[in-house]
Amino acid sequence: MYYIWLESAVTSPSDRNCNQLLQRLTIELNSDIATVSQVLWWVEQLDNLPIPETVLQLSRLAVVEGFILAVHHHKDMPSDTSIDLSIAVFKERLEIKIWDWGKPFNFQAKLNEELKKKDPFGLNEMGFVVQ
Repeated sequence: MYYIWLESAVTSPSDRNCNQLLQRLTIELNSDIATVSQVLWWVEQLDNLPIPETVLQLSRLAVVEGFILAVHHHKDMPSDTSIDLSIAVFKERLEIKIWDWGKPFNFQAKLNEELKKKDPFGLNEMGFVVQ
């Protein structure tokens, strides 16, 4: 996930100033919902960096929600399965990365499964009763 907060970016992504890393934060936590308090504490380190308030608030929300989704993804795994979080703050952007080590999700297979269940343009889906 990337946030770029300069509306009129004067620099190109290849510009060295644009890619200047100001700070990198990393943490590894167990897949336990109780550790969300540690995530909140950890993300507070962004408060002292030159990040616009709106981006800061959205980043906090994204990190916490991403962590909670990763914990949910690990529901059938031991609670000591790790979740790694990383935030890289650059001069003009912020990158958030969340790695969970749960079972991989096959998006295409799930999409195909859901499409077989119902036809969004079928008569039943539009409220008509087919007998």
